[in-house]
Amino acid sequence: MPPHGGHMVAQQQQQPSGPVRLPDELVMLVGELLHPGERRVHALEKLIRYHNSVDVFGFLLWHTPGVMAALVQEITFLYPMLDSLTKESSGRCCNTLAMLQGVASNADVRIPFVRSQIFMLVYPFLAIKVPNNTYMDNVRVTALGVIGALVRMPDPEVIEVLLQCEIFPLCLSNMDSSVAMPAALSTLILLRLLSVPNGMHYVTQSYERFYFMLSVLARVAQRIDSQRLARYLIGCYAKLAASVSPQARLTLRQLIPPIMRDDSLLAFVGQDDVRAMLL
Repeated sequence: MPPHGGHMVAQQQQQPSGPVRLPDELVMLVGELLHPGERRVHALEKLIRYHNSVDVFGFLLWHTPGVMAALVQEITFLYPMLDSLTKESSGRCCNTLAMLQGVASNADVRIPFVRSQIFMLVYPFLAIKVPNNTYMDNVRVTALGVIGALVRMPDPEVIEVLLQCEIFPLCLSNMDSSVAMPAALSTLILLRLLSVPNGMHYVTQSYERFYFMLSVLARVAQRIDSQRLARYLIGCYAKLAASVSPQARLTLRQLIPPIMRDDSLLAFVGQDDVRAMLL
């Protein structure tokens, strides 16, 4: 037993720092996830404080027997609540999704997590349409955070699995119908997809898919509401302009909205060096 009652967890060999001391409360709360009902809800509320402060948080969740099964059970239990979210049910959804985001963020378990396709459990949270609902927007942002964590460091295998699991149309749908943060996060995910060769190939291998993506990008450009969204949009266009065939580049230039060539916008987001690509 380490000093002060702390628990130790051994990390994989690529992490040379050795065992990590974990707070007793963290270990206890992870164990509480195995108990459905109020005990699990309480544990989820308390675990949020460790979500970004403990590097091995996702590693611990993934490797604690029964915890991933408990999170799957919790997520499927929440599905019927999605069309009538309250403050309490929204918080419960966000807390549960944050656990998956923690797993997706951990470099040591990201690949087995994506291979398991457990991440697809967040798709219903992204597919349901509840207009003008702040609670649903909060849930959507957290669900997008799971996908965002998977693509934070673009990995061809991760991107390939996501594309096979139809993340592309779901991402475009959220770009097209969401406002503010959900739209920005969806656009960032698209940018990450375009940053890997197999992602670029996927979106350009058929004219219909390429045209649909450009149509969505153009619509999003007409309602830019943040510097962040503008920067991600310009990044998508720049990736496309630099990578597609001459014929596809002609289509791109025909469909790119004038605002994406605006000198003041490009300078505002620090991207005036990409203007030549967008002409």
